[in-house]
Formats: sequence, structure tokens, C-alpha cells
Amino acid sequence: MTYAWPPSREFWNDEFPAKTDARTAPHLFKGLIPSSAASPSDVLGGFTAIRHAYAADTQTKAKARVYVGEERRDDLLPEVLTASAWPEGGFVKWMQSVVDAERFSLVINNLETVSPPLAKGLGTFLASLFDGWGVPLGGAEQVAFAGNYAGTAFGVHEGYEDAFLTRSASPPSGGCFPSSSSSGSARSPPCPSRACPPTTE
Repeated sequence: MTYAWPPSREFWNDEFPAKTDARTAPHLFKGLIPSSAASPSDVLGGFTAIRHAYAADTQTKAKARVYVGEERRDDLLPEVLTASAWPEGGFVKWMQSVVDAERFSLVINNLETVSPPLAKGLGTFLASLFDGWGVPLGGAEQVAFAGNYAGTAFGVHEGYEDAFLTRSASPPSGGCFPSSSSSGSARSPPCPSRACPPTTE
């Protein structure tokens, strides 16, 4: 199925509730968010901006976290932020080398604050959602996950907010760069909360 971009008010008020059992069950809306709105290169570009800000001792609203397996590793974050840049198409191997582990997750909150392309693409998505449903009381947050895993360190869990998961195509070297936006959390596979996931693949 082909969806209009951005999603229409009719999509949010009619089709979305119909396919999600009145916003209580997950449904895959394949191709709802085009890759131009959230791409791996945008995520990596935003992460590069965070690394530059860290090197310049400049504060940003974007916050990165590193996980090795299921364990949060704050001790590795400075090294991830200061290591030499990864080669073209080599982000996953670079991260594995920096954290000295096979399986890792890089989680970045508010990445859109340092990535104008993500701010524009996901902002367009949220504007259409707000037009259909209004602004959520809890606001909205975008979180990006990058890693080489079948599931994040957070595992399957129920959240307290609607979460829209978007999965961008993997880079040539493997890995996964999903982003999400909504009134809360991001990619907590397979479905963290009540109304999941419009997805691009």
C-alpha cells in the first residue's frame, strides 16, 4: 500500500484506529514514513554533530548512551565520543572496536536537535499527527537506536506512551538505525506500548 506523505487527518482519525484496534494493538504500516524523512546517514550525521560538540566542550540537548549486550556502559561514552571517525560504511565495525564487544547499542535522545534533516522529516510526521489527534500532554521525543542486535538492551516492555517506531534501512556494513517519535519512547522491540509502529523498511 502507498501512503500519502505526510499522513492525512483521515489516516490518523480513521485508518489508524481501525488497524490498531482503537489504538490498543500494534500494526505495521509499511512505507508510511519515507526514507527521506529518517535515514541512516541523517542519524550518523547527528551523531557526528554530538561528537564535535563534545570535542568543543559545547552542551547539546542530544544525549547519547552506550550499551554492551544488556549493560549500560557510561564509562565507554567518552571514548565513543572522542575516538577517530569511522570509515565510510564502517560504523558497526568501528563501534565494535571502540567498545571491544560484538553486540552493542548506541541510544541517542533528542537527536533531532543536532540533525536538521531529522528535525524536518520527523517534524513533518509529528505535525500531521498533531493535526489529527492534537498535541500529546507529555509532548514528543525522538530517540535513535543504532546497533547490531535483534533486540535492544531494554527488551520487551510496556511503556506509558504511544510509540511510533520507524526503521531505516541498514547501512552496507550491517547494523540498524531506527528512529522514533511520539509522546515518549523509541525502539523497544518488538512493541513497547499501546499504539505501535508506523514503520519504514
